[in-house]
Formats: sequence, structure tokens, C-alpha cells
Amino acid sequence: MSQGTIKSQQRERSAAAAVGAQNRHSAPFFEHFGIVLDNAEGVYFAGQEIVGKVVIECREPRRVSELLLEVKGRARTHWTKSRKTCSANEAYFCEQFNTEYTRKLPKAEDYEQQQRRERGGAERTAAERRKDSIKLMGRTLHAGTHEIPFSYVLPKNLPNSFEGEFGFVRYTCRAVCESPWDFDTVCFLPFTVVGIEDLNCEAELLSLPLETRCSHSVGAFCVRLGSVSTELRIARGGFTPGESVRVNAKVRNESRRTLRGLELRLCKKVLYKSKTFAGAEQQRTTTNVVQTVRAKNVPSGGEFECSAMPLTVPSVPPRLTPKCRLIDVTYCVELSCRTPPFCVSLPVVIGTIPLLPPNLRNTIGQKVLNNGTPFGRADDESGGEKEEDNLDSETERNCASKKRVRMPSSVLSELYPALPTPCFRELHSGPVKVADERERKFQFGPNLFTPKHPFYVDGVF
Repeated sequence: MSQGTIKSQQRERSAAAAVGAQNRHSAPFFEHFGIVLDNAEGVYFAGQEIVGKVVIECREPRRVSELLLEVKGRARTHWTKSRKTCSANEAYFCEQFNTEYTRKLPKAEDYEQQQRRERGGAERTAAERRKDSIKLMGRTLHAGTHEIPFSYVLPKNLPNSFEGEFGFVRYTCRAVCESPWDFDTVCFLPFTVVGIEDLNCEAELLSLPLETRCSHSVGAFCVRLGSVSTELRIARGGFTPGESVRVNAKVRNESRRTLRGLELRLCKKVLYKSKTFAGAEQQRTTTNVVQTVRAKNVPSGGEFECSAMPLTVPSVPPRLTPKCRLIDVTYCVELSCRTPPFCVSLPVVIGTIPLLPPNLRNTIGQKVLNNGTPFGRADDESGGEKEEDNLDSETERNCASKKRVRMPSSVLSELYPALPTPCFRELHSGPVKVADERERKFQFGPNLFTPKHPFYVDGVF
């Protein structure tokens, strides 16, 4: 037998032993240990109350010490550059509390004595109790299903959930079951927080049309081949996912080359900020195309023109600044060409509350944002109290015409009663890995997570 074969067999035996050891130590403490939120979507607006419960299922009695719960929100950036690790953290809240559920459970020693009496066994002596004092520490969790309710009110000034290549803004619920003289069992559940990014707060600026005009010289090998003139125009600068950016574009090819690869694009640019171990500030930028409309080639002397070409905004995260200081998300509409290369762009802002008509824009929403208390409220015809003393007649008619079902405890219902309840769609780029490998052996929870963002039907207003 060759030396290479012997080493290969040794590696296989070592790997099998490692897997066996892992399986022995990673046996679950419970049959099920999870967190269930009352909102099936798992989406909450900043300032909304989270209500849920911790669910534990065990087939046999288990010894436990405490059951702790943590609700946390934070931002983190991380990458490696030239053997240097760059990272930064920003905490928004971290609430840790004891559920005190174990206080209601019998002590492990008392439970053992009761089991002995039921089995007809003799009482243990004092020496036996001292010998088993470590073994019988904690309390006994009976076999069956246990549900521990909890609630937490989110802070109002939170950035939107975000998952990116070099950083994230993430919100999680985490439950820890402490066991005496044993590994703790952990379960966690990420959820989405929708930050209040109200475009109506900047309505005077974002409702204005944007336009740019450029002329590009075309040449090859120091020979001038003419020029290309471009015009790009959009009706306004603020949008939410689900709405369409209506683009007006015009390209006049006055060169001797054919324009190939002409595209209208909606691009997302993310700026990550971090620091090295020595404290030096570092930045990293990524650019992604989230929506594209391709145009035909434009021959020499030809012209391309489009009017109100729709670029539908997919489920993407809104801007995070100034609430988040580590990650900056910006968007722009581009008119680009592959050959010859040129590009013109206009900036746009993506928010979570769409621009409303002027008659609704400056009524309730601005008062709530300024004072923190709603001045009026309008419900649909399903019932409920209506407080409309501070609503003008035109606003009342609009509220009545937009019959809808109120979202329970939704901040949107207080800000803008006439605003239709949005649906929620998963992030267009797909799921990301969120499991903590350091606790994977004794952790219940999803490996992947996809944030959801409010999605409005285009043309509601």
C-alpha cells in the first residue's frame, strides 16, 4: 500500500471521527425551539410594537436555569483590504430581559423527589442530596409545549433593513435557554424594519422635473468622427418600490459610427464606511443595475427618442442616511451606450412613503412628523372611531374614496389615513446568509434571510 493511500485513509478516518464528535455534541436540547411573531410577514415599521412568543417543545423533562430574550438592531460593515481588516459597528438598540418563565417551574431537586415518591422509591438521604446537588441544579421544564409571550416597542428613528455585499442593517430577536453545567441553547429570528422615509417631507424638491443635456465627442485613433447629443428627462425625483420612473430620452447620432448597446437603467450605488484597527477611515463602493430597458442600435445620422418610457422600481432598500452613518444608498437613472462609450444620469430618491397629491401632502402627515401626535384619523367603512375635526372637506372626500383595511398598529395609518396599505415583497437580489457559525451547533433558526420592502401599485394617486 502506497504512502499516499495511507494518508488518504487517515484523513478519511479523522474526518469521520470529527463528524461523529460533532453529531454527539450537537444533539438538540429541545425538539423545537423557536420564535413566532404575530405579524406573519415579519415586517414592522419603525415605532411599531413587536408582539410574539417563544415556543419550546420537548419530549422529556429538561433542566433549565433561565430563559432570556434579546431584541437588537445594529449596522455593521466589514471587509479585508491588503491583509488589513476593516470593520465598523453602529448600535441602534439592544434590549435584553429575563422572561422569568423558569420562576414558575419546580426546582429540579423537588421534581426528582416527587418522581421518586410516584415510583415508590425511598427518600434520598442528606448525603445523596449533597452528592447530586450539581446534577439537580436549576429547574425542570416539563415535557410538552411551552409558549412564552413577549412584546417590544421599536424606536421611531430607525433606518430601514439592509443587506449588502460589505455590510448590513439587521434586526433580530434572540432567545437563550441557559442550562446548568451544559451548553446554552439559542434560537434567533431576523425580521424587517421599514424606516419612515417620507418623500412628502421634501415634496417641493422631489416633485420637480429633472433634466440634463450633454454632447459627446466620438473619435478613433486621434481621428474625430463627429458627436452624439443626448437629452434625459424625468417628471420628478422621488419614488417608492412599485412605482415607475417615466423617462423621456432623445439621442441624436451625428457621428460616423453606429451606436450599439443603448440602455436606460436604474442603478443603485452603495457606499460603505469603515475603519482599520489603527482607526484609519476606509470606504468601499459597489454599483448594481436593478432595472434595464434596452433600445435598438442607432445608425450614423439616425435618432432615438422615447417618451414616458417606464422603469419600474423593484423591491429595493430606500436611502439610509442620515439615520445610518455607515452605509449610504443612492440611486440614479442612466442613459448609457456601450459603443462608443458614454453615459448621462439623473439622481433619484427611493423612499418608503410615496409622494401624495398636494391636498393630502400637508395635512396629517406633516403634523404628525412635527409634533409626534396625530391630529386626525380616518378609518374605512368597516368601523372604528373617526376623528376628523381637523380634516378639510376635500381631504375627507379623498379619505372616503380610498377605502382600505387598516394595518394593525401601523404608523402609516396615523401618518396618512388616505394612503393605501402597501404589500411587501422580498428583496429583488435574493436571500443572504445570517446564521452565526459560532453558535450553529446549538442554535435554532433560519440560515438565510430576505428583507421585505413596501411595494406600492403604480398610479394609485
